[in-house]
Amino acid sequence: MKYRLTLAAFALSILAAAPASAQLANFPVTPVPMMGEAPQSSASFNYGRGLNSGSGEENAFGLGYARTGATIGFTVGAAIVTYDSSEFTFGGQVGTQVYAGEMFDIGVQGGFGFMSPGDLTWLHFPIGASFNSEVEVGDGTMLNPWFMPRFSITNLSGDDIDSRTEFDPGISAGVGMALSGGFGISAALDWLLVDGSDPFLLGFGVSYLIGGAN
Repeated sequence: MKYRLTLAAFALSILAAAPASAQLANFPVTPVPMMGEAPQSSASFNYGRGLNSGSGEENAFGLGYARTGATIGFTVGAAIVTYDSSEFTFGGQVGTQVYAGEMFDIGVQGGFGFMSPGDLTWLHFPIGASFNSEVEVGDGTMLNPWFMPRFSITNLSGDDIDSRTEFDPGISAGVGMALSGGFGISAALDWLLVDGSDPFLLGFGVSYLIGGAN
């Protein structure tokens, strides 16, 4: 297996396998996809699930869009979280690559997420570093394992409660697989360390490259 190709060779594979959950509520925090010289766009369908009581044990279904260039990438997305009455969430993120190594690349990024269940307003601002690797597994198929330590700044406010802001460490990890024809699949786990029950989230994504380089 080859651990590194040229940026031009593996650019499409990385983006095709990357989710675009955009830091939405009830989804793992995922890296902004990075790539080579040619800008690319992808669209994705994403599923998120809370796995323990601290995460709410709810399902979420969303759509995302990712755009990358030589140095900057961003994603935006929107989703429905299936609480007693379904809630809408949206968000986005932007990142840049700061190191391209033989075995892995490093990026830094920040994002935001928003949800307003009932009279409450939830805001999420994750800031972290992503570590990405690329592994060729044959026939042009690429695996993109990654992990991302971060800090999550969350604020909860409402008409009947005092505004509360928390600053918590977290980590997420996952893998993407680029398939032929521009399709990609991905999976991710997310663990946030907070007081009490730590939220633990699972996410899956299916993505598709939109057109060629432009």
